Amino acid sequence: MKASRKQTAALYMRLSRDDEQRGESTSITNQRRLLQETAAKHGYTKTIEYVDNGYSGTNFNRPGFEKMEQDIVEGKVSCVIVKDESRLGRHQIQVSTYIGIFFPKHDIRFLSVTEGTDSDKGESEYVGMRSFINELYARDASKKVKAAYRAKSLAGEPISRPPYGYKIDPDNKKHWVIDEEAASVVRRIFALALEGKGVDHTANVLSNEMILNPTHYWNERGIGRGGIKFTRSPYAWNNSTVAGILTKQEYCGDVINFKTQAISFYCKTRRETPKEKQMVFYDVHEPIISREDFERVQEKRKENTRVKKSVTGKNMFSGLVKCATCDNNLHFHFSQSNNEITYFNCSHYNSGRRVCTATHYVRVDLLEKVVLGDIRRLVKYGIANEQELVDMLTDQISTARDLKSAERNKRIETLKRRDGELDALISRIYEDSALGRIPTERSYKLMADYESEQQGIVAQLEALEAEAQAFADKVASIDDFMGLIKQQAKVTRLSKALVNRFVEKIVVHHAQPSEGKRLQDIEIHYNYVGTVPLPDTPASPLPKVSLNTRQGVVTEYAPAYAEAS
Repeated sequence: MKASRKQTAALYMRLSRDDEQRGESTSITNQRRLLQETAAKHGYTKTIEYVDNGYSGTNFNRPGFEKMEQDIVEGKVSCVIVKDESRLGRHQIQVSTYIGIFFPKHDIRFLSVTEGTDSDKGESEYVGMRSFINELYARDASKKVKAAYRAKSLAGEPISRPPYGYKIDPDNKKHWVIDEEAASVVRRIFALALEGKGVDHTANVLSNEMILNPTHYWNERGIGRGGIKFTRSPYAWNNSTVAGILTKQEYCGDVINFKTQAISFYCKTRRETPKEKQMVFYDVHEPIISREDFERVQEKRKENTRVKKSVTGKNMFSGLVKCATCDNNLHFHFSQSNNEITYFNCSHYNSGRRVCTATHYVRVDLLEKVVLGDIRRLVKYGIANEQELVDMLTDQISTARDLKSAERNKRIETLKRRDGELDALISRIYEDSALGRIPTERSYKLMADYESEQQGIVAQLEALEAEAQAFADKVASIDDFMGLIKQQAKVTRLSKALVNRFVEKIVVHHAQPSEGKRLQDIEIHYNYVGTVPLPDTPASPLPKVSLNTRQGVVTEYAPAYAEAS
């Protein structure tokens, strides 16, 4: 295995869009030929190619580069060969870190062909300078691109891709024309909004009619768009997509430029620009929606928002109800057709982000009956069987503590080992800086990064120690929990205060169909002690909760732990 690694070289090739415009000399084909010749010349009998085509050198989140980095860590290669350092990247600090620290740490030889760099012959004093020059080139190119975009923006040319409902004019790339198939869906969405239908209703209508959502519509036509490439279903429309369409002023025929901007040269994440800094050019392309209808929809949406706030407010369970799949809060809603029907469901399912696979829908009236019934049962059992409950909770907490202990100790060992590695790296930087091997400014940056990582390790170790202490505190808190039970000897109704005193969180599983019914598993986690799976006995029966939630559909409370017991 070691011999195979020693004879294996990584050939890394990168070509950005800007490089493509410079000519054939930087093409992937030419890079490959040059790197293969170099590998053979230096005696490497096996090569692995890593290619990033169309990726900027200022961003190191490139699939080919990340795969090469992973293979280096796993010991699959012993050498990295590039045409020149700019192929590796155009970020001075990160390139210097890879060449000066990451590669040596993993015993990787680094060859830059056109610059004659060979780490086996010692570190070149020009490495830092070349990295700096490469970054200056990237900065200059970035400024030129921004200037070109700004000129186009000020001239009223659309600088973003056309929204769903439009496409680029094949005869004029600076102009949008209506994509009639998608535009008919946009008109339908606005028509439903004008009828007073909410985004929930509209999303359901489009999903039920199996209309392709924008993501899959573009994918089927080979139109490249950013963001998520696939959703849980090609026909799944979510609330945010419908709401986004209803708020796009572009459907009136307008172009809006400077809507977002990159945070910085190093960070390409974009954030929304304040409205006053955006530029609006009116009646540039043919409208899909009249300006009057667009304004009417905006007014109706404002009215609906005001109504919703007055109707819903906050529920006593808000912030306590969690999704069993993604652990996020379930959101409180009311039925638009009947405001008396309120429910919770998982927003991550509706968002179409594929985080959740089901709605985890639960009616509030069902939830109230389950929580009240479980608290009353717990209080009754605790007063009648105090010592049995104390013993059961103590055993439960101790078992959980023992299971967590091995995992926690392994994590602590890993963190302490990394802390030791960072100490060694910091000592090496001090030595290299003192001997003039690396610039002072660079050494300060590297030491700051490592010290920051060490601070994070200290915080994680403290959190793990706190977790261990939390188990001890839970055992000590059993007395407090029993005291709480004794204070509530006669529980007749729920209140927000009572729920907050007793409940830490409520985990809702997605209801499962069974013999024409829906079985709903709900886990109640109590303050101090967590879940309390009491035995189902005649003296302490499980709460029998059944609710006709929809016509012909009955939902029953059926906790999973009851089946286990």
